[in-house]
Amino acid sequence: MNNFENIKAGDEVAIIFRNDIKLVKVDRITKTQIIIRDNKYRKKDGDGIGPCGSYGMWSTKSYISPITPEIEERLKIKELNNKKKYYIEKILGFDLYQLSLDKLKNIVDMIITETEEF
Repeated sequence: MNNFENIKAGDEVAIIFRNDIKLVKVDRITKTQIIIRDNKYRKKDGDGIGPCGSYGMWSTKSYISPITPEIEERLKIKELNNKKKYYIEKILGFDLYQLSLDKLKNIVDMIITETEEF
């Protein structure tokens, strides 16, 4: 259980969804709630209230967390995966027939070298 008693407007927290995590700034604080954009979270434990706290058909439940070393690690992994996805999409969208045979061979050699390390 997280304690948000010392949190204030402008502080950064992590919103954690089923398959995602994002850093956001707190907009406003009330006695019992933390408001971020149009979403409300309980100050005592960070659980979402209303639509952001419900388990619906699309599993939209979210909660907030202070930024801990574990959260920072998850954010680094997310950033790395986003970069990998970007490069993979660039490669998959490229017409490899435009490359020379030597360049294609270099790519295959690099792939073989990388996969042999596993």
